[in-house]
Amino acid sequence: MAPAVSDLRLALGRLAIVLTLAAWCAYFATWLFIDLLNSARSTAVDRAESVRYLLIITLPTAYAVAYLVSRLGFFYRARSHHRLVRLELEEFYDVRTPTLIFIVPSYQEEARVIRSTLLSAALQEYPNKLITLLIDDLATPRSQRANQPLDNRRG
Repeated sequence: MAPAVSDLRLALGRLAIVLTLAAWCAYFATWLFIDLLNSARSTAVDRAESVRYLLIITLPTAYAVAYLVSRLGFFYRARSHHRLVRLELEEFYDVRTPTLIFIVPSYQEEARVIRSTLLSAALQEYPNKLITLLIDDLATPRSQRANQPLDNRRG
């Protein structure tokens, strides 16, 4: 479980968003007066390149703001989240629950990847689950090299 989110972390999250947007606005102002409105760069090609460069700078900034906003949303959600008491979970699972079926598809996957995936499915806290491994390789591989991993996964 994630640690509790402090007021300081929330404030720093908000500050990061404000600073990112302020830095972009400052860059936009300098771009506008130094690049776009500069009389030395008055050709259409120069202005098109300048606008293209602004877009190239704006996209990572937008990605950063989107990340920071989603992180701030996680902070708010984590603050309001209260974990259920184990007894309440046990009472919930005492009623009839439907069967949960895990189908793990595999096509020429390494044995360690399959093992970790199956372990992850097996360790889920759900009372009534079935786990099925679907090996989608050729039944008779064309080479001995392709047959070896298949034998490892079946074993």
